[in-house]
Amino acid sequence: MDVSGLLNAAKAAEDAKRRAVTVDREQPHDVDAGNLMVVDTVPLLPSELTAARRGEYIRALARDGVQVLFNAIWELPTTRADEVVLASLPNPTYAIPREKPVPKPKQLTKWEQFALKKGIKKNSKRDTRVFDDTKQEFVRRHGYEHRKNQDDKDWIIELPDQADPFVDYFAKRNELKKGRVAKNEMQQARNIAKANPVKQGLAAPSTSNDAKKQLLKEQLKRTKTSTASLGRFDKSIGKEPKIKTPGKKRQYDSAVMQAGTEKQRSLTILSRITGKESLLNENKAIRQAKPKIMALEQGGKIHKRRK
Repeated sequence: MDVSGLLNAAKAAEDAKRRAVTVDREQPHDVDAGNLMVVDTVPLLPSELTAARRGEYIRALARDGVQVLFNAIWELPTTRADEVVLASLPNPTYAIPREKPVPKPKQLTKWEQFALKKGIKKNSKRDTRVFDDTKQEFVRRHGYEHRKNQDDKDWIIELPDQADPFVDYFAKRNELKKGRVAKNEMQQARNIAKANPVKQGLAAPSTSNDAKKQLLKEQLKRTKTSTASLGRFDKSIGKEPKIKTPGKKRQYDSAVMQAGTEKQRSLTILSRITGKESLLNENKAIRQAKPKIMALEQGGKIHKRRK
């Protein structure tokens, strides 16, 4: 084969390879690279939809559509990150409807509303650890090992000037911490209630102070009596009133009663003792005594039944 023949063969092979990645059509596809979608607006040919040729015809159309989409993707600008090539998709051409509604924005808390109103920005550049002068080491700013929790474990408290030396500052510190925890829980409950308002058609709870106090007392009582001991052995906080739990009271007879009542009660007891109906269950007594009698007759030992 001469040189011209080799060149023609190479050109034919290159043309065949190019035809494998190109799609020649009179009406081109509508490519939406933003949605990775290809729309073929050419109507299907009824002559190609016969039972014998339908499968091959549909596969050829699908192949052309996928090839056009991949050709469009390879023409997009690319970037490299961590040895991976990433293509930047353009803005979508078609507005595809969502399957689910757009999520509603999260309800702002009371502090977030105040910060937004006053222009307070969240400081996200603060370090997660701070230096503790007492330990001379870095401790966590928040969490279990943060500085305030470590201060609660100190066995000595330095009293300020002109402080009352007869006050238990350890108990006072614990009370202040419990107050902060209770305040935080109340604020969280308030934010949850604000984010989940009462639906229409439901009766809203009363907002009067007396109703709130009564509701708080009922919730506290229900919480305290939810333990195994019905709150009998739980520790009380400060001057918290003792909650009375309902129970069955034993009915005692009165020490002083009328003569007729006492006489009737005595006659009832006497009739039970001397009456014809015996209080002893004879059949049951015979069944229990029969094994013992048989054992004694046979000269054996009486084995007590384990309970």
